[in-house]
Amino acid sequence: MISVDFFNQRVCRYHLVYMPLSPGLHKEEQMKLIGRGATAEVFDCGDGTVCKLFIPGCPVDAVKREYDNACLMEEMRLPVPKAHKLATLDSRVGIIYEKICSESALDKLAAGESVDGLMERFALLHKRIISCRTRQGMSYKQFLLSCIGRKTPDKEALYERIECLPDADYLCHGDYHPGNVLVGGDGSWRVIDFMNVCYGPREYDAARTFFLLAQGELPQEVQSTEESLSIRRRLAALYLEKMQLDYQEIEGYLCIIRECRKYETPPARKEV
Repeated sequence: MISVDFFNQRVCRYHLVYMPLSPGLHKEEQMKLIGRGATAEVFDCGDGTVCKLFIPGCPVDAVKREYDNACLMEEMRLPVPKAHKLATLDSRVGIIYEKICSESALDKLAAGESVDGLMERFALLHKRIISCRTRQGMSYKQFLLSCIGRKTPDKEALYERIECLPDADYLCHGDYHPGNVLVGGDGSWRVIDFMNVCYGPREYDAARTFFLLAQGELPQEVQSTEESLSIRRRLAALYLEKMQLDYQEIEGYLCIIRECRKYETPPARKEV
């Protein structure tokens, strides 16, 4: 049985309850800050929408990519907040999203809800996402190469391993974890955060989620202990069971994901 104690060490982060800027709105101070993450702040616009405003210096192309990915997932009739438009506020770029009144699956785990039941729904939604097919946007190999930056002698072997990976055209979320799934009061589930969306093998996206559950970075407020690491590993194993996948099916992708994560940085600080 998985204890919920670890999840009760949760941190205040944005669980994007996303929402177009009201006419005449020009300053962040005129909107209510409702969340903050590593790359963006989320403001309630007061009109049924939120503005996800990216940190200064975040490349416009990266924001545009998230917007396009959100629109793509909506076109595929996946449960996502509606992306209304791109917006600028002073020197910052943002996206206007529909506001979703909900809490994250991570919060549900922290509140002591059934881990088995939540992970069942979590896996079902992921299966729905990775059953879609597309070749719009980045391939997962292009995404991985963009994460590690320009090719240098110390990265040459990793470049070659990525380029030799198999091709596929399944939709991959790229950042699918309980903090990026919103659960509404009516029981509806929606997925958020689309900057890492790409296409590739389904096993790749499952491997990325497995990694995030078992080994992804913890918020500073959450202590990494042997107990917490054990809980995370068991949660990742439960996820794999619900996905009806064997570890061997994702192992090859996991090795590369681990190596690439060493180079991943927020868009505004990525090496050019």
